[in-house]
Amino acid sequence: MDNEIPYDVEKEIFGSLSVIKSLQNEKVYKIKSPDTPLDNKLATIEKVGDSDFLCKVYCEDLIEPLASRKSAGYGAFEDFYLESGEEIYFIRAKSVLEISRSLNVPSLLQFKLTHFQKGRGEDFDNKLLRLIIPVSNKPSFTALSDKRLKIGNHYLPSGLVEINVDNLPFQLFRSVNDEANHLVIESLHPVSLESFKKLSDSIITGYALVSGNLHLGEYYYHVIEADFNAKQRIIYEKNEPAAITDVTLLNHNDFKHHLENTTSSKALHHHCIPMTTAVFSSLCQRAHDNEVYARCCRFIIEGHQSKQGLLKGGIYSIGIETIAGILYEENAERINPIDDKKLAKKIITKVRESISEYDAFISDYGKDILDAKIKALNSPTNAKKLSRPFELFGITLPEEDVAVLNTRNKFLHGTSPLENNENPEELQAIVNKLLFMLMVLMLKHAGYSGHIIHYPDYIKYRYTSPYNGQLFFTI
Repeated sequence: MDNEIPYDVEKEIFGSLSVIKSLQNEKVYKIKSPDTPLDNKLATIEKVGDSDFLCKVYCEDLIEPLASRKSAGYGAFEDFYLESGEEIYFIRAKSVLEISRSLNVPSLLQFKLTHFQKGRGEDFDNKLLRLIIPVSNKPSFTALSDKRLKIGNHYLPSGLVEINVDNLPFQLFRSVNDEANHLVIESLHPVSLESFKKLSDSIITGYALVSGNLHLGEYYYHVIEADFNAKQRIIYEKNEPAAITDVTLLNHNDFKHHLENTTSSKALHHHCIPMTTAVFSSLCQRAHDNEVYARCCRFIIEGHQSKQGLLKGGIYSIGIETIAGILYEENAERINPIDDKKLAKKIITKVRESISEYDAFISDYGKDILDAKIKALNSPTNAKKLSRPFELFGITLPEEDVAVLNTRNKFLHGTSPLENNENPEELQAIVNKLLFMLMVLMLKHAGYSGHIIHYPDYIKYRYTSPYNGQLFFTI
């Protein structure tokens, strides 16, 4: 149609949402759990609204648990299958919470579930898979290079992001309707369930660093093959609560407006673009390959969530130490004071020989300490280990930011960098500088080049008028 709104990608998600709804609806099941008191008992499972999946087991003659592993919790802590008509359902071991039992006869067992699936494990392997996450906000991809999306009658001008992790193509997109919002990750190539979980986890982590929102909570893994029976396979998993902060240091639209309203060099206008697909894929790949980097991404979001300035500063300081450690491991020869390994080894040997002449006058305790210091002779100071990576990336920090970098030990030891901790605005400015420097290192490590919000000045700008400062950097 000539009047149709243009789009790049069209998705169908309502089939997946229907399967989720079907899983949530109350059904009657027969439990198959040999050698446990639950075997052949009738049960119902349903999920109402935001509550957990609730399993109710009806027992005419429930046998009390014996002193054996399989009888603990009446067998509810073991793997067990359920039958409903011709369909097979599965509850994974240790997925049961809060078991309760009524005292009347027949007895009623109730427990909440953190895992529930329709289909056997092998039904999900080497399939096209989709992860659907119900979310409380409307996910935004404006910081990323995205595509226009059509879902049903909904058109999203910024709705889908393409990613490549482990040489496999994925799409990250959002679904918005009148009932609920969803964040969706979809594999474009058949993949095992275990691999899909790990790869989608890295995408969620990378997206969290860029958007400031770590989407956890309830996950639904769905098979999206063309075969009808395959499309009925779905897994529910409950994670810890999501962390939604919206703290982002990337906004190419704001940067563009800033350049248009200032005398900034026109040469900077090529930085008015979102993060490219290649860079975002690199970020997700690092989260996949390096557990320490992924963990750093996630506790940055924990820092965003904190309402306490000292705790927030402590978390960001840990983040700076962590990413600096990763960068040091990858660039030791460029950060160590002596870049020639042979020369460094020769000098250390000379120093050790000189010290050994005085062995008779040094205790074993002292020798151990000196030996450790000699081994670390060609290592940078902690301050240089933190500041040198900025130099390697060609970034010149403002002097006041460098000074703040050296306050991290105060936060790490639970004390304030201020002599008088009665100025919350000054403390917040220091914390925001730590966040800015942390994000610079995290993004540069992923290969990003472009604009970044100078967060401390950006916050001041929002609440101070008139204001003079640098709202954006290019890195």
